[in-house]
Amino acid sequence: MARATAEAVTGYQRTYPGRADRIREVRRDLAGYLNECPVADDLVLIADELAANCIMHTRSRGASFHVRCELSSGTARIEVEDMGGPWRPRKPGDRPHGLDIVAALTGSDGWGTEPADDGGRVVWARLSWESGARPRRTRGPGARITRTRWPRLPPWPRAPRHPR
Repeated sequence: MARATAEAVTGYQRTYPGRADRIREVRRDLAGYLNECPVADDLVLIADELAANCIMHTRSRGASFHVRCELSSGTARIEVEDMGGPWRPRKPGDRPHGLDIVAALTGSDGWGTEPADDGGRVVWARLSWESGARPRRTRGPGARITRTRWPRLPPWPRAPRHPR
């Protein structure tokens, strides 16, 4: 990740085993790192979606994947690097995907993919907030319940019913 200015940047980096039971660990570790970040909940959700994609759709399943996050003044960038595999384009009329959630949180220019040096893929997302923004507390003592307005997504296709 390139740094355009000399401002203070802190970073988090870890490699996780490519197993579904490790996604909860990604959420917990990243939430601990982001602590007082105003967009921590959104970043944890994004990391959850990207980590799940690594395990479900890439060669990282059963192997490993990397999570990196950088915080600077008013901006956070998260990256999840997998071991590659085919990129399957979405079919028209297909059900909503986790990347739709990422796009809803970041905007269309706030996320993307890049090839990794070792043949894998890096999926990244970036969120910004106004200077002086206070962190949202959604857990623990004194937490406020906040409601996020999600974009309206098409309904899930119904599975065919089997006669008994």
